[in-house]
Amino acid sequence: MWQKLVKKYVLQPKTEIKIDDIIVIVKKGVIIMSRKIVMLGLCGVIMLSLCGCKNLNEEKKEIDKLNCSILNNVKTKFEGKGTTTYLITNDGDLYKIGNFSDDTNCKKIDSNLKFERIVDNYLIDNQNNLYEIDNKDIVKKQNASYIDKYVNDNSIVKFSAGILNVNDFYLKNDGIIYNGQTNNIFKSFTNEKILDFLHDGTHIVLIKTDKAYYIRKVKDTKCYKHDDIKCKYEYEKDEELTKKYKQISYIGRCLFEEVEKPKYYGCEYVLKDGTAFLYKGV
Repeated sequence: MWQKLVKKYVLQPKTEIKIDDIIVIVKKGVIIMSRKIVMLGLCGVIMLSLCGCKNLNEEKKEIDKLNCSILNNVKTKFEGKGTTTYLITNDGDLYKIGNFSDDTNCKKIDSNLKFERIVDNYLIDNQNNLYEIDNKDIVKKQNASYIDKYVNDNSIVKFSAGILNVNDFYLKNDGIIYNGQTNNIFKSFTNEKILDFLHDGTHIVLIKTDKAYYIRKVKDTKCYKHDDIKCKYEYEKDEELTKKYKQISYIGRCLFEEVEKPKYYGCEYVLKDGTAFLYKGV
């Protein structure tokens, strides 16, 4: 599907752009294919769908104010089908983020289930059962044998599959991220325990530890200017996010520009008081 969307917007540049199409393209990693698609994806997904603002030169901008009673009790975020965002509380309850008739922005999904972990696109309850949420917010029990080893290992807190079954990563309760192909350590921090991460299908773009937030950044900007120097990346502490560590409820999404030089990223984060920000860093 996403291949057809790419061809439509690249080969027919006058085609009216649909936000849902952009989101599909970005989620499949096509963000690296062309400058036009990248800019449309970043502006469309982050700026239009989240805030409607159009200036990426601003370092930080308040974009929304959510009315949600559980923002001070969020364990992790779960991306559902399409653009739907769900939150799992520390108690294991599942909530959907949206605009509801009672003037709130979060709604509990009617279920007696208690969810503890995320394995790829599935939720795992406290009995190691696998569940999927459909477009009508109905929680359905599923079977997915290809991830049985991650489901059955209770030490695995989160597993995220990469595009084309490469770049798989999983986080264990020892606070270390492992490579899904080799089972070798991918990332750990001295005196810090990793609690969560964001994965764009190719790279882990953000890591949350028990002390700070880390963003994937280039080590030496010389590679921007010289074609014979390969860019190498590291995880650098993000001062803006870390400064608000205790205030942040969850990180909405982070998207990275991989064509323009210098490269930049845009992250949406929501505070426990409901204030949502769009933050752009370089």
